[in-house]
Amino acid sequence: PNFKPSGDDVELYDLALWPERPWNFGGNQVEFDEEAAEYARDVITVCGGDPRQVSAEAMDEFDRRVECLRCSQAKRKGRLAMRWTTAIIHEIEYHHEEEWEGPRWKLLEDPSEMDLVRSKEQAIVKSWRKWVGCNHCGQTINSGALFWHLRTSHNINNITEAEALDHTFVPLDLSMKDAPHAIKLARATVT
Repeated sequence: PNFKPSGDDVELYDLALWPERPWNFGGNQVEFDEEAAEYARDVITVCGGDPRQVSAEAMDEFDRRVECLRCSQAKRKGRLAMRWTTAIIHEIEYHHEEEWEGPRWKLLEDPSEMDLVRSKEQAIVKSWRKWVGCNHCGQTINSGALFWHLRTSHNINNITEAEALDHTFVPLDLSMKDAPHAIKLARATVT
């Protein structure tokens, strides 16, 4: 049951089990991301958790939202509030190469803003469609745009929904990219 092939056996085992081989065959498909861990520590701390002890379940139960201070200060983006998992992905996708002095995140504490954010999140979740990865190019696509993507990017036409699923995979980071995403808030008024 715990067989781990080595040497020439790896290639033979791989060929014999394709495509049923374990996703982390050989144990070298996943690496610890030190930069993402640092982002997670920052967000968890702002939410009031102890990054050395808190679980993902506890963070979800805290049900806190954070505001991205970099986006809030950029005139083009406005104020963005989001869940802790969304904040980590946001950091990786939008700010990973930025130099920034000072705090990056602020806990959203205003009850009326929290109500507004939760209300908008619920509306997004209700209208949200499933995301999939394209087997041909690796792009993450909303399932509503899958047929268009396959047709325009890969010249795959006239297929059924079942056949379209043969061209997709479930991205490993999908659970953190689930809706709801960042919610745009009105700019704070200066008094």
